[in-house]
Amino acid sequence: MRRISIGIWCGLPIVALMVMTTAVDLSAEPRPDAVSKKVTKEKQELDRLRQKIEQQRKKSREAAKRENSILENLEETDYQRTLKKKELAVVNLQLVDRDQEIERLNRDLHALRREVDAKKGLVRERVRVLYQEGRFKSLDVLFSSRDYYEFLKRYYYLTWISNKEGELLQSYQSAMTRMEPKEIALRQARAELLDYKTEITRKLSEIQDEKRKKDRLLASIRNEKSTYNRTIQELEDSAAKLKGLIKKLEAQRAPRREEESSAGFSLQRGHLDWPANGRVATFFGRQKHPQFDAYVYRKGIEIQAGQGSPIRSVYGGSVVYADWFRGYGLLVIIDHGKNYFSLYAHAAKLLVSAGDRVAGRQVIGEIGDTGLTSDNRLYFEIRRGSDPLDPLPWLRRR
Repeated sequence: MRRISIGIWCGLPIVALMVMTTAVDLSAEPRPDAVSKKVTKEKQELDRLRQKIEQQRKKSREAAKRENSILENLEETDYQRTLKKKELAVVNLQLVDRDQEIERLNRDLHALRREVDAKKGLVRERVRVLYQEGRFKSLDVLFSSRDYYEFLKRYYYLTWISNKEGELLQSYQSAMTRMEPKEIALRQARAELLDYKTEITRKLSEIQDEKRKKDRLLASIRNEKSTYNRTIQELEDSAAKLKGLIKKLEAQRAPRREEESSAGFSLQRGHLDWPANGRVATFFGRQKHPQFDAYVYRKGIEIQAGQGSPIRSVYGGSVVYADWFRGYGLLVIIDHGKNYFSLYAHAAKLLVSAGDRVAGRQVIGEIGDTGLTSDNRLYFEIRRGSDPLDPLPWLRRR
């Protein structure tokens, strides 16, 4: 029984100490980098868009020497608004990043505080025991040994206990040291969070300013006949350029792209999936302006849908164009083989790039209001070569 009393001399604090010294430092947990990668990607897209805007400004300055262009002004407004939206997306991602950082820091600090509190309790208990036993209790235990063997064993136990007490103090001090930088980082993250929220409010205001600017331009087109006629002429010029682009893409098609999987597009009349969910707002063909004595020939249809809703490829093929196009906003052209193309315009965001292979019903973008439109609409065309076809007979009945 006497030997056992030495083993339990330090009591419960030593048992708890052995458990506490194996605690894992949660601060070493790797930080998830998914949001950081998104931030990097969005910033890269932001830089490309800024370069595009600078190029557009240069073109606009050159055009202003000749005549103020309605479509150029609209395009400049769309660029600016898309830029602001990209900047807003980056700030929102940074906000999410800071939210995750704060959550991680709170979790680590909570674990550290529990560790500190537990170790503080062990230190207090050990100090209390030492105070009750007096300064020479250890020597009394050591020199009350019956023989040399028992003396060595008691010396070993006392040394082990002393080392554990030293480790406890060092571990307690280490936990306290780790807490301070985490508390500082938490305060900084919270301050940055407030800054990001303020920045988001400012970006939203800037986006609204650009939207109002575009609305004023579109109102002048609707209400002023001279402006409307000039815009229609510009749009026809832009449509002619688009026709030239498709002819060029058709001529550049390599024989290897005439695949059997895409050769069946001509057999899909009446069976193609719709490129977006929504009602048909404008139809194919010659239409009269409701206010002015003027006609316009539409080469496609417009589908009204919610902002950000998906745009889907109606059939498999290769993306041959995915970029801005004057009057059409963000535009995607898909080559389906055998001289058949589908066009998707007014997008808010493109999710494919030129050279990509896409499948039928694959999401290729998001509905928006870029180009010559004030509503969230998808402008959709089907062409055989450079000749437009009425899309409705090609789409499934619904």
